[in-house]
Amino acid sequence: MPLALSTAGLSDGPAYAETYVSVFYDEELHAKIYRDLSFDKQVEETEKLWPGFASSPTSFTQLVKDTETGETVSLARWAICNSENLAKKLNGLDVDLSTGMVASARHPEGIDQELAARCLAAVKETRDKFMGDGPYMHLCLLGTKSGHYRRGAGGILLKWMGDFADKEGVPCWVESTKMGKPVYEKHGFVTKDTLEMSFEGGETTHYGMRRDPRC
Repeated sequence: MPLALSTAGLSDGPAYAETYVSVFYDEELHAKIYRDLSFDKQVEETEKLWPGFASSPTSFTQLVKDTETGETVSLARWAICNSENLAKKLNGLDVDLSTGMVASARHPEGIDQELAARCLAAVKETRDKFMGDGPYMHLCLLGTKSGHYRRGAGGILLKWMGDFADKEGVPCWVESTKMGKPVYEKHGFVTKDTLEMSFEGGETTHYGMRRDPRC
């Protein structure tokens, strides 16, 4: 069953939300942040945020679909950091970074807002330390549905952006789980720092990883 890569648009909200929740629903930290929200409620709340991402010139999302079934099996969402030029090349939209980054203004309703804010602050501190003020691409999320592992969907997404980053001469950054770390290493990411995320009942380890452009 062949796979096809596409850039997500405003009408892809339902596919984005369903795929996002399918990928991360059972991930430990995600489950803690989203607490007791059902699968359907998480999809509903995630879809509400999609217009903010879809219309933002500093956000870029791609989907991988099965061309026979039409199902979205994998997704990646990137933030375009510190570069009006990159934003225009990817989205075809003008952006004035002096007015601030354009992005979704809120978290989903019903989540653990304190834990979400604490985790975001921790990863931002590490990201700022290793990426600085220059242009770069931040991989905010990437995931593949469990029934579609080992089909190469994640590799399709990473290769496209890697080729773009190499052409533009910009680095990339991702915060990875232990499971995702070997995939990112295969595509040129190198671990720069380890982040321990603690929460009630446990903790999880994430890896701050940087990919420098290949000449």
